[in-house]
Amino acid sequence: MAEGCFRQIDPFLTTLHIIGVCNLYFNAYENIKHTRPDLQLLSPEMIEQHTQAAVKFILGGMRRTGD
Repeated sequence: MAEGCFRQIDPFLTTLHIIGVCNLYFNAYENIKHTRPDLQLLSPEMIEQHTQAAVKFILGGMRRTGD
């Protein structure tokens, strides 16, 4: 933030948001597995896809975009 790469954020709330994005996929597995029975949601490939999407989502919310 001091260098201007990231927008002003609340570190505590941001930490909670990151934990939520990362963990919901696994904590809600028993509920969400029925939405896409054609996918093996806990396969290494799907976990990698979730990880990459989560990183992009989180960084997208934290980066300064010229606001």
